[in-house]
Amino acid sequence: MSTVKRIVHSIAALMLLVGAGLAEDPTDAARRDACAALHAHADRGREDAELQRALVGLGPDVIPALFQILVQGEIPPIRAERAKRLTATAELAVVAALEALPRRPLRSLLDEVAAQPREQAARQQGLRLLARFGTAEDLRRATKLARHDEGSPPVLRAAYGAAIEQILLRDPQGLRDPALDFVHLSPALHRATAGAIGSLGTRSAFEHLAGHVDLRGTATPILLLELRRLAAKLPVPPDPSDLTGIRGALFSSDPTIVNLAAGVLRELRDAASMPDLIATLPSPDPNAQRAVRAALATIANVDLGTDADRWYAWYSAQLGWLENTGDALARAIADGPVQDALAAITTASSRYALSGAAVELLLPGLLRSEPILVERTSTALGNLRSWRAVPDLLDTLELAPGAGSDAACTALKRITSLDLPADAAVWRARLRDLEELQ
Repeated sequence: MSTVKRIVHSIAALMLLVGAGLAEDPTDAARRDACAALHAHADRGREDAELQRALVGLGPDVIPALFQILVQGEIPPIRAERAKRLTATAELAVVAALEALPRRPLRSLLDEVAAQPREQAARQQGLRLLARFGTAEDLRRATKLARHDEGSPPVLRAAYGAAIEQILLRDPQGLRDPALDFVHLSPALHRATAGAIGSLGTRSAFEHLAGHVDLRGTATPILLLELRRLAAKLPVPPDPSDLTGIRGALFSSDPTIVNLAAGVLRELRDAASMPDLIATLPSPDPNAQRAVRAALATIANVDLGTDADRWYAWYSAQLGWLENTGDALARAIADGPVQDALAAITTASSRYALSGAAVELLLPGLLRSEPILVERTSTALGNLRSWRAVPDLLDTLELAPGAGSDAACTALKRITSLDLPADAAVWRARLRDLEELQ
């Protein structure tokens, strides 16, 4: 080969090597193409759906660029063009594209962001994205994104709370994830986490929050505050075993905790907590004492003031009444003469402090053949507002004629706070849906 040919081949090989070395990185190419698409959208009013398809078509390599554009709120310049603000419609298209692209690269990117303690804007944007598509496996990722070297500022806590709420709405089983264990959770995130869980409005949410009530725990006041809100709107009552920690909180040396615990038990009308409430009534703190007294008065349907001895005497009399006359009342309601049964129903229905036992005494009255007894029993059960009576009232609604069925429907409305027609099938379907949601 001549010298000239060797030089030409050498130059060609060198150019290939240089070209290979200068080949554009796929991520840089995707970034450039994404910016071009967004500039075209801004200049020509490109359809949002068309923009989304174009961005998705660039593949996973475009994820870092799209995320950075969201964080900065502007489209970087290409060629001689200036940077442009990201419009609201273009932002929606970018977010939709990120949702449609593979999740693993985006999650890896968010983990990198979480490792940078001062990237507040990027953390906030990451939490917003998790609110859109996150699942239970992202709960721990969310807690990491919410932590900041300045102690989780309000804007991050708000974004974190929204992300946790949306993730749990999509995947309620996430409540079992250790990431939501208040023992290990950063105190700065306690309020946002409790609020997000409480917003579910379910018995499972109540159970999770109540299970973390601990007199030694720093989260307890926040948990009790959220439990009180949740108790006021809970469609299905919690299991009595879930109230153990709340009853124990009545004996706290912190009057705020006593006040909040009494408020939860008052909202739930928890008759089983009366002995503990009476025991803590002599509190030296006036606010705590007022809250305990209000809980006792609501549960017992009688206000005996702040004298614990007077409450003990009254409650002991209630227990004595049950022991001495309960069997006789049960017989009268079940198969006694109508007048005796009516008198027994009236007596039993006034025992609010023993609502559980009173309901058991009253239930046989729903099986009587006399319409007046079925009607009065239904009314009494509605006044006691015990969910224990719901299955029997549903049977009465379905089988009893006329006034008995109407009274059963009214009682169900009082107990459940649902406003449904006098149709047993409709009630059963709605209550089944509520149970499944819990």
